Amino acid sequence: KKAEPKKKTAEKETAKVSEPVVEKAVEIAAEPAIKEVAAPTPFELRDEALAPVIAAMSRRLKRVLADEQNEVLDILRGKLPVKTLDAIVGPKVDHSARLIEALEASLKAAASAGAQSLSDASDKEVQKMVATQMASINDYFIATVVVPLRERLSRSISQASGDNAELTSLVRLVYREWKNQHVDAQVDNIAQTSFGRGAFAALTPGEKICWKVDPNGPACADAEDNSLAGFVGAGETFPTGHTHAPAHAGCRCALVQ
Repeated sequence: KKAEPKKKTAEKETAKVSEPVVEKAVEIAAEPAIKEVAAPTPFELRDEALAPVIAAMSRRLKRVLADEQNEVLDILRGKLPVKTLDAIVGPKVDHSARLIEALEASLKAAASAGAQSLSDASDKEVQKMVATQMASINDYFIATVVVPLRERLSRSISQASGDNAELTSLVRLVYREWKNQHVDAQVDNIAQTSFGRGAFAALTPGEKICWKVDPNGPACADAEDNSLAGFVGAGETFPTGHTHAPAHAGCRCALVQ
């Protein structure tokens, strides 16, 4: 009777030994691969800074041209036949001043962004840099927007030959063309030129700079010669005769240190 418990105990021990040992798998979490994020290029930083400026400039210029159109149409409702450009938009100097005043904040913002791209100067110093370039920036705006607009209006006046009703139709066409096509085609060039002027103003005369081509920009006839020139002193001319970028409308080159 005493042997039976021993037998059962032995059977239990045998059963325990015969049970398969299941090892718990240990999952090792793979470390995520670390991706190297490339630093933004000068062109990417420029485009990021100018995007809101260009949008604001476009809206503002279209609004100003719409207001100007309404003023011109009011004049054409009068009895006196309109035969001169000054009769509807005033002398060139006054016309230019009105449009520049409306865009002054945007022009300065673009130029300030350019100066800040090459300088760590204070806001006050940046404003001084920008002030030295505003006359050139304004001249570019006048040549790009004001002069072509006045030429189109002048041709319309000649075509109408004193017929205010016909001139009214022509004027509507001109301003619609400017608001829907010309503004969008030019504000980017105006902002880029302002940015480039601001960047140039931030340089110390003689400071070594080089001409770089925007890899995502349109082809530039001046880019190759200037970029191959390597470093030149700020204020000195590149092979094409330019001292700063962009070289012309559509050019997206930039000066870098």
